[in-house]
Amino acid sequence: MQADEGVRRIVGADQIPDPTTAGDFLRRLDPESQEELNQAIDEAHEQV
Repeated sequence: MQADEGVRRIVGADQIPDPTTAGDFLRRLDPESQEELNQAIDEAHEQV
């Protein structure tokens, strides 16, 4: 799914990182940053 052209267009990305890479990145965030990211994602979903 990450290589799907439609998904890349929706998120405005040329590439979507491998799930392992994305997971490694997210695990490095502190809990407060994780909550801020979740809120931003929720807001974006509401707008869509």
